[in-house]
Amino acid sequence: MSDSGLANALAGLVIRSETNPGVRYRLVSPLGEGGMGVAFYAVREARDGVAPAVLKVVKPDIVGTAGPTALLMIQKEAIALGRLNERVPPTPFVVRFMDTGTVVLPTMGNLELPWIAVEYVHGGVEGTTLEQRVLYSVQNTRYAFDAARAERTIDCLAEGLVAIHDVGVIHRDLTPGNILCCGFGANEVPKIADFGIARPKGITATFGYVMLGTPGYAAPEQSFSSEGEVGPWTDVFSFACLIFFALTGELYFDTNNFAKALLLQRDTKRRTLLSAAALSPELRDHPALCRSIDQILAHGTTVNPTHRLPDARVLARSVLPLLHAANGVRSQRASERLVASMAGHEQAPGRLAWTVRHPPGDDRLVRSVAWDGDGHCLAVTTDGLHYWNGTNWLPARAGRLDPDALRSVSLLRPGCWFLSGEGGLLATLTSSGEPRLLQAPPDASFTLANGDPDDLAVVVAEQPGTAPMLYSLAAGRLFRPRALEGVRTVTSLARLDDARWLVVGRTTAGAGFAAVHSAISFDTTFLPTPRTDALTAAAGHLDRGFGVAAGRSGAAVRFDGAITTPFVLDDTPDLACAGMDVQGRAWVGAAGRLWSQPWAARAPWQLAWEDASWTTPFVSLRADVGVVSAMTVDGAVLEGRMI
Repeated sequence: MSDSGLANALAGLVIRSETNPGVRYRLVSPLGEGGMGVAFYAVREARDGVAPAVLKVVKPDIVGTAGPTALLMIQKEAIALGRLNERVPPTPFVVRFMDTGTVVLPTMGNLELPWIAVEYVHGGVEGTTLEQRVLYSVQNTRYAFDAARAERTIDCLAEGLVAIHDVGVIHRDLTPGNILCCGFGANEVPKIADFGIARPKGITATFGYVMLGTPGYAAPEQSFSSEGEVGPWTDVFSFACLIFFALTGELYFDTNNFAKALLLQRDTKRRTLLSAAALSPELRDHPALCRSIDQILAHGTTVNPTHRLPDARVLARSVLPLLHAANGVRSQRASERLVASMAGHEQAPGRLAWTVRHPPGDDRLVRSVAWDGDGHCLAVTTDGLHYWNGTNWLPARAGRLDPDALRSVSLLRPGCWFLSGEGGLLATLTSSGEPRLLQAPPDASFTLANGDPDDLAVVVAEQPGTAPMLYSLAAGRLFRPRALEGVRTVTSLARLDDARWLVVGRTTAGAGFAAVHSAISFDTTFLPTPRTDALTAAAGHLDRGFGVAAGRSGAAVRFDGAITTPFVLDDTPDLACAGMDVQGRAWVGAAGRLWSQPWAARAPWQLAWEDASWTTPFVSLRADVGVVSAMTVDGAVLEGRMI
């Protein structure tokens, strides 16, 4: 059967899970074909909601000729990814394993084809793979990744590789095409994918003597046994090649031939960053830093595995300080270049298709939510810390933290969260270790925290009968609290730019308020607001400096860096969530309804979604390029994706 024939035979097929009763996968359309299988966009349907997925089916001719080896390929990927699901929250930098099994094709003598289902990664305008995103940047801004974006990407991928290696898996095919990306700006999340030739512990069989990997990225020892043993250092080699591509848009070893690749790798002379036309001006301004990065990449790609940097984190920590040193005013212009390339791709409500990812009706109540760039989130609930992984709610590991003391969670960076609570609780939590507790007064009750405690953050402390206190937190230390006189409570906090936060809540006079607070100068400027008894939600976008606040009786406030515009929505709904996307479009929500407003002077608010059966209010909203996610107080999840 031809590849197109297989795709046609499988399209529309419904595959029932062999391990999860009541779960089935409906194959919608083919996404692509490789040497081993066909990948389908699929919809996971279950009683607890609907979710997109990628389902990969091994081709019949591979099954017919390879026999058990075809099943081995699927087993390897399932084991490799399944081990990473055991930790909650899991690393966001590896695609999430969902299911595996076999499907029978009656038209081919009841041949059983192995399959695996993994999370679907929505890339949006810039593309889904790292390769597509780097080339998008080159084509639309003339440059590959700037220093700040490369720094974030390298840091995330290093953590993903360490997580893979910690569970005993060597990927062996780390390329820009096998890195899937979602989110934008500071919330961009790269995910390592395609574990078809990975080597997990416990499975010793191989595919025989074949060239494994991708020429130009594959380490010499994985295709030429005389070059050494395969191990984490094998992925370090590929990682170094990938870093060069992210910074230049060009191949480090420019060949599609394994033998020629080995000759290039044996040559002590390496390509340089400064020789690449698409190197960002932020880096070109620092030639000494570029030459230092060149030396590190050469060290990471030595032919002898024992002479390489030992693991991905060491490679990343060698490069990251150099990239960080290149950040500055020009890095802001780099962000502006990318934002400008988004013009014409606005996600108007009519262009979104809405899906119920999780229905209303759970017993737990959501207090605070921190969305990651992949649409997963960590939430403080009345039942402790929980994690939404795209299909299920799972109890999250809190380590030494008292779950009953937690009051808020915010996203510090992908895969890292900032938690606050009673008893002076301030802590950061990652998927890779125990929480890190910050020094704070033990009698303080911290109700909100937002920002980076190692750089700059704002923390709210409240005690009954006293004015809320705004603390600046820098380099892990609390500084100079400012009392918000005349304020009864602060309900939400959102970062606007490097130094300013949007603060909203209720005054002692029973009116809603919105203010812009500087964590450096400690100045607080109160903004004009519509008449309301409370503003309950705030959101900002760091790449634009924009913010939006929303509250009871339909009150909404837009802040576009310097200009404040108050609004009152028709029918005066009690708004309880807010979001802002990179294009300046604001989003707000109430029970059973979501509204949207484009970035334009006095533009009207448009009803984006409505369902009267959803009677509990939306309390959290994430707006990204091409996707909007909203959550109700009882944990229901609604998602809109660009059609």
